[in-house]
Amino acid sequence: MSTLQHVCEDCGHVERAHQQELFTRCRCCANEAPPKNLSPEPVITPTFDARTFEPEPLLRPGERYNPGNMSGRQTCACQACQDAYAEATAT
Repeated sequence: MSTLQHVCEDCGHVERAHQQELFTRCRCCANEAPPKNLSPEPVITPTFDARTFEPEPLLRPGERYNPGNMSGRQTCACQACQDAYAEATAT
């Protein structure tokens, strides 16, 4: 599922990398938890269906993804993510 993520403005990695949940050799991520320069506006991190290569739906802010496995996470539910979700899904 596609998600909204905040990105470190220093290194460009997602916030999760700074929480030491992703393996990275980035010195910024390894030394800063949480990052000092986290973007206030989230970006869409798209994922694609493996069979059709179509973009997967965008998860709502606060919704869980990958439930039932050890990498299960909850998406950010801040106001900026809610606003970005509303804008991205407006028809």
